Amino acid sequence: MKLAALCYPKGFYADDLLFALLTHLQKEGVRVAGALQRWLPIADDPCAMELILLPNGARLPLSQALGRHAIACRLNPAAIAEASAHIRCTLDADPQPDLVLVSKFGELEAQGRGFRDEIALAIERGLPVLTAVAEPWLPAWRDFAQGYAEELPPTLPALLTWCRKSGVLR
Repeated sequence: MKLAALCYPKGFYADDLLFALLTHLQKEGVRVAGALQRWLPIADDPCAMELILLPNGARLPLSQALGRHAIACRLNPAAIAEASAHIRCTLDADPQPDLVLVSKFGELEAQGRGFRDEIALAIERGLPVLTAVAEPWLPAWRDFAQGYAEELPPTLPALLTWCRKSGVLR
């Protein structure tokens, strides 16, 4: 099984590292499917995020505008559902992707939702899968992966080494 998690401490922004990896892989002609999260630089909204769907680059609003003083979860469930459907479609495409890259295995995935099923489907199909897991979600990740995943430090060289070892990069 070619499964790995970029493991990072609370406060580290794994998104930038995953985008750096994506850029490198695309330059090498690697077909990457999945979804990556990106924080949006909006002064009035420090929680604004979007999902970028791979490989086409379509953008979905990941956070909902609930008002300045809202305390409810701002995650946009419609964006997660649309991104999940997109990932499933790309897994059915011909040719199949060389790598499935998912921005995170976090709270939703720990609860059995989010991109958990898409990660499992890619694994079933024998595709390499890379995601990012923050320290608080490592126990849930380890339970999900059942000892079959590599845990990688948050560095580009470590990610590239795993990509070579898993056959994503030649």
